[in-house]
Amino acid sequence: APNTVFRLAKKLGYSGWAEMRFAIVSSGEPSRQRSPQPDNYSRTLAHLSQYDIEKLLRRIESSGTTLIYGLGDSGYFSELLVKYFRLGGKQVSRRIVYDSDYTAERLTPADCAIFISASGTNAVTLRVARTAKQRGAYIASITLDSENPLRELSNLQLLFFSGESGLDNRFAPDLTGLMLIVRKIAETYWQSCQELV
Repeated sequence: APNTVFRLAKKLGYSGWAEMRFAIVSSGEPSRQRSPQPDNYSRTLAHLSQYDIEKLLRRIESSGTTLIYGLGDSGYFSELLVKYFRLGGKQVSRRIVYDSDYTAERLTPADCAIFISASGTNAVTLRVARTAKQRGAYIASITLDSENPLRELSNLQLLFFSGESGLDNRFAPDLTGLMLIVRKIAETYWQSCQELV
């Protein structure tokens, strides 16, 4: 159960599952060949601000509606984040909406939207983000640490790192850092849910 794993990580002195998993992976045998992924893990975790995550969660708490939007590979992470919010069981999960152009057109300045896009250049995601911005909603983005249009639209940017990757000049980043951010948001949210119990 996610709560059991989270409590175990906390009792062992970690901030959550992502940090504990990173410590376990990092403490492997020295003779074993390592992939470049731990560098992406550590860079993402080092750059990730707990203050920004808590700020985002406070904004979600005070919002009437929160739109979580992602397409393609990023869509899986959007669905997962929605599922993680629902696991918390707080009232806020009833106001979380996943992937809806209809919702973006009805957002108000009291609402929040989280856009997940690795490249930050998906035309459909940008169109929906611009609509949300025009409606006055608070915009948060989870994207690669690179200059991109989605970052420029956002009030809050959560960035992950990925090494050079791809096949035949196709964009195929390592999305492990994205998963770390989604999980860190969830663990911080779950912690706030447990503190209320």
